[in-house]
Amino acid sequence: MKKHSFVLLATLMSVGCQPSATDTVKSVEVVRLVPLTVQMTAGAPDSLFAPRYSPPGKGLELKPIEIPASQGFDGLETEVVLGAPVEKQAPIKMLIARAAAGEAYTKLTIDSNGDGKYDEEATVIKTTESRGNIWSSFSTTLKVNYIADTTTTEDYPVNLWIAVASLDEQPKVLRISRRGFKSGELQVGDQKVTVVLSDSNNDAIFGEGDWWELRSKDGPAKSSEMRKVGEYSWLGDSAYKLEVNDVRGSSVKLASFDPGITREEDALARDPYGADKKAVKAEKPLEFRHDVDAAIAEAVDKKQRCFIKFETTWCGPCQMMTQNVFTAKDVVDASKDVVCVKVDGDQRRDLVERYAVTAYPTGLMIAADGTEAARFVGYQKVTEMADFLKEKKAEPAK
Repeated sequence: MKKHSFVLLATLMSVGCQPSATDTVKSVEVVRLVPLTVQMTAGAPDSLFAPRYSPPGKGLELKPIEIPASQGFDGLETEVVLGAPVEKQAPIKMLIARAAAGEAYTKLTIDSNGDGKYDEEATVIKTTESRGNIWSSFSTTLKVNYIADTTTTEDYPVNLWIAVASLDEQPKVLRISRRGFKSGELQVGDQKVTVVLSDSNNDAIFGEGDWWELRSKDGPAKSSEMRKVGEYSWLGDSAYKLEVNDVRGSSVKLASFDPGITREEDALARDPYGADKKAVKAEKPLEFRHDVDAAIAEAVDKKQRCFIKFETTWCGPCQMMTQNVFTAKDVVDASKDVVCVKVDGDQRRDLVERYAVTAYPTGLMIAADGTEAARFVGYQKVTEMADFLKEKKAEPAK
């Protein structure tokens, strides 16, 4: 691979980067960026540099707790451990409650001083309704301790939420996901570059496996630019690697890296839908019906199988299967003699419950006798979907 030259300017000190003893503090053309330490600070969750991707919410078990009416009704308590070292951390306890008997859970109280009394001011929100559920969503900031020779306390912005099908349902899990991130600046050539580091697993500990990226311009990020710490990222046509110097994410080390491929080749290799996008297309996409009961009845009458695909309008992988998988010739060919039907899970909650669908997309193969023969959950590649239709179609009814 051809290496790219660039100029490392002597403005590093003014933008928060500390050169190592081996760095030359003057403008000099170099082939590789020697390791540089970049000082990182907390970024505002609503900043233009805030990551536009969030880790999946971590589930925190909720347990009933007796509370006075002044704190709400039907109290549920949970806790989360954040910061490092983990074994020295006291759990942060949280309480959610109904503002009034029979109403939704709209009150959140954090036991910030650890006395178990929940005498801090509660956060009160309004619920929203979406996807057939009632959502209670809280945005707040937790205090996280990093214990070493001295203890450092930092803010850790988070989202917390529950979803229930009805007001009388008592939630079992409170989900938590980080909102904040760390960032630092440096100058590479004539570009002002921002390093963005974010927690990928909601533990407030920064290191291997967390997410990072390089930004050369103001504006929203693209999720495709995100890399894990330990993997290289791109700035223009040059690649770099990042190391996190401490669990707080207060500083990182950045250096040039030669991956041996171009940025375009890397993007193609990393695209999970790349092969499906290139698959040979059928003259017409697979045709789906929309009446499940009628489709199953027809399949039983013809002694054929019925394939039911559960999806939603907000499910990204579902839409990608519609675009790339059910338009592929191999999949359309494999669907011959199978009655195919599509279900919107938000519109048909009755069918979601009947078939115990818990995630999207979900695919079911109904045998010729009307019973379930097989299922899959999650995105299926063209080869996987074609194999599913052919293999499950060929199996005898159970």
